[in-house]
Amino acid sequence: MSAEYLNYLANIQTVTFQVKVAYMINMRVYRFPVTYTISEMIHYIKVSAYADFDIDKEAFPDLEVVESGQPNNVNGQHAELAPALEPSGMTIEEKYGGRYNQTAFYVRMVPRHLVRRESIIN
Repeated sequence: MSAEYLNYLANIQTVTFQVKVAYMINMRVYRFPVTYTISEMIHYIKVSAYADFDIDKEAFPDLEVVESGQPNNVNGQHAELAPALEPSGMTIEEKYGGRYNQTAFYVRMVPRHLVRRESIIN
């Protein structure tokens, strides 16, 4: 994170979330203003995850952000298979307020052959 961004965060209410690559042991903690929208948070996680987790963008041109703690979901038994978090104009505070400490996310890598062209991150 840049010094400018850290100074910005020092003056507003923020929350930290653990983010883990699905089915891997790699984990990072990201800090967000509670006023960020879910769309902004998803974008930040996706962009940061390529560098932070050393993900090959050529092999995995898209990433999905999945809220953890959803075992036995519509896609199977594993929480990592849960549906991806949908972009939204709702703020982090509106969606997760009061349960920040119980919220974490997975980053799920999407192989090139499964990616729709419009979802590739530049």
